Amino acid sequence: MIEERDEEAIQRVFLRYRRTGSVALRNELVVEYMDLASAMAHRFRNRGEPMEDLEQVARFGLIRAVERFDPERGVPFPGFAIPTILGELKRYFRDRTWSGSVRRSVKELVPRVRSAMEDLEFELGRSPRPAEVAEHLGMSVEDVIEALEAGRWYKARSLSTPVREGGESLGSMIASGENQMDAATTRMLVSSLVSQLDERKQKIIHGRFVDELSQDEIAARLGISQMHVSRLLRAALQELAEMSDGNGSDGTNVPSA
Repeated sequence: MIEERDEEAIQRVFLRYRRTGSVALRNELVVEYMDLASAMAHRFRNRGEPMEDLEQVARFGLIRAVERFDPERGVPFPGFAIPTILGELKRYFRDRTWSGSVRRSVKELVPRVRSAMEDLEFELGRSPRPAEVAEHLGMSVEDVIEALEAGRWYKARSLSTPVREGGESLGSMIASGENQMDAATTRMLVSSLVSQLDERKQKIIHGRFVDELSQDEIAARLGISQMHVSRLLRAALQELAEMSDGNGSDGTNVPSA
């Protein structure tokens, strides 16, 4: 293991690995960041899945992250690895949280249809009809309806679900920066998740939880209505919940902010 996690030394190992593709160097880097994979896996330890399985999934995500990481892009490896590991955990839970015989192709349509409905609802000022969603996505009305029906079978958790038994929800974690992981890993996790939001949602999250502004103050800062801020804040928190939770969310029980 690289002693005391010397970032410059790690950078040199990554550069050598990129040049040579050496399995030994890859394994050295995986071992160096094994604690990060374990921290990600432990976030989901009270979700009814064996801890051994969660750690195996997280380690697979870590290996993928090491193999795909480009040290010359200037992004710290943990900031790149965390979303990759969470993505693997999310897929693991997604595959385990569908009830009924729902085809994989339909499962993949559900988030697309849900996102399109949110976009159209904002654009139209009302809930869109299936035909409008189908036209927006360039698919058949039947496919949209099937995806909507499949979504009802999905056992999703919400933003208010604690990340550990008796613990904090993601919303309060964003506000307080405290969780079962060490503070540095938590800050890195939250930062990496927020960075995946679009620019306006990032500004709203920063204004609400860092600058501690009211929704009216954020609206004035961005030049939009308070209602628009409320809608975008809710959407941003939901996106963060879906990225953070291993099994997504159906948009229910999101606390007000």
